[in-house]
Amino acid sequence: MGRADAASRAGVSIHGNALGRGEIALRVLRACRELGIQAGAAQAGNTVLLAAVCASGLLPFGIDALKAAIEKYLPAKLQASNLKALELGQAALHM
Repeated sequence: MGRADAASRAGVSIHGNALGRGEIALRVLRACRELGIQAGAAQAGNTVLLAAVCASGLLPFGIDALKAAIEKYLPAKLQASNLKALELGQAALHM
């Protein structure tokens, strides 16, 4: 999936004819924060965003690698919210 496809699914335009870059960034960050809160912590919004980008195929690693890193490197008390955030970020891309 290309950037234009991902942007279209998110309801924004990357060609500048619908929203400016600043407005797009604010909408994305607000959505990530809200999903992070749903996952258990506003800070998990970072994982929401990273998971969505992983699921888009834009990074050289995928969701499985991100999940493995969460399980290996994050303290146990942070894993549950970040794994939920991973699911929410992946799902948000495919809405």
